[in-house]
Amino acid sequence: MLSILLAVQDPQPGIARELAQARAQQIAQVHYELEMTLGADADAVRGRAVVRFTLRDAPPTSGIVLDFAGSELGEVRVNGSRADGVRHVHGHLVLPADRLDQGENEVEATFASAIAATGTPLTRYRDSASGRQYLYTLLVPADAHRLFPCFDQPDLKATFALTLVAPEAWQVVANGELEHKTALGDGTARWQFAPTEPISTYLFAFAAGEWDVLESSFPLGAGRDPERRMRLYLRPEEKARVDAAALFALHARAVAWLAAHFDQPYPFAKLDFVLVPGFPYGGMEHPGAIFYRDQALSFDHVPTSAELTNRSALIYHEVSHQWFGNLVSFVWFDDL
Repeated sequence: MLSILLAVQDPQPGIARELAQARAQQIAQVHYELEMTLGADADAVRGRAVVRFTLRDAPPTSGIVLDFAGSELGEVRVNGSRADGVRHVHGHLVLPADRLDQGENEVEATFASAIAATGTPLTRYRDSASGRQYLYTLLVPADAHRLFPCFDQPDLKATFALTLVAPEAWQVVANGELEHKTALGDGTARWQFAPTEPISTYLFAFAAGEWDVLESSFPLGAGRDPERRMRLYLRPEEKARVDAAALFALHARAVAWLAAHFDQPYPFAKLDFVLVPGFPYGGMEHPGAIFYRDQALSFDHVPTSAELTNRSALIYHEVSHQWFGNLVSFVWFDDL
């Protein structure tokens, strides 16, 4: 019935629950390979997305709907061939059934999406005093498809393999562990990150800019001996007032307590966190790369007891999401 409805009616803007339910029944084993280029002053990010997925049954006659509401869509290829029959309607790509196969499929698309100071899933903050700039994603609850083509629903978890090209002097952090940084000889470099564990699209994240980086480590907890890397990304101006030792200790204690509480070791490859200027929330629990509003964890005065309590509560809150929310996730947005 869902396939019949989609055959006679184009998908509407946003992610309809009926569309998400149909895709959850049809699609499995989703993998994204994303390549993006960030210019120092560009007003858009340009990239290439490769989406691999498995169709459990024969392709529905209505085709398969992929979501994309960015600013520009380039060439689309389906299973190795240029797909002239793909329709781009209402922020979605309708992939024709005759280009799809039961089993494994691959969609490749070039795209561009806006970068702005506000209102976009990729935000640029420019420090008015130093002139330094910082870019960061915020895709919750359903803005991933405004940045790159994807199945933008929380129950279609996927692995993400990210490659970013940006100015060589910048630092770049993402969900996955950095595998290689390669200078390109033109003042830029390529950062290649390891594929993530399966995560929801709203949890994909990266930040890039003129950060300083401090490093520590933490035990996995729940009786496991190995340690994982933990890094703090912050503006150079923040180093004089941030209590980095306290922040590392709070994150490590939170991991130890929650791993014991859930009887489950920390479930991701690393635990980095970024003090983001102008971040609209206190924090966001991206796996392996938690983003915090810088003023929530760093103080330009002697903090009060209440401020220290709130700081601890925020850190425990975001770290707890690594298990409840990231490892175990919701099916639909009303459970967020």
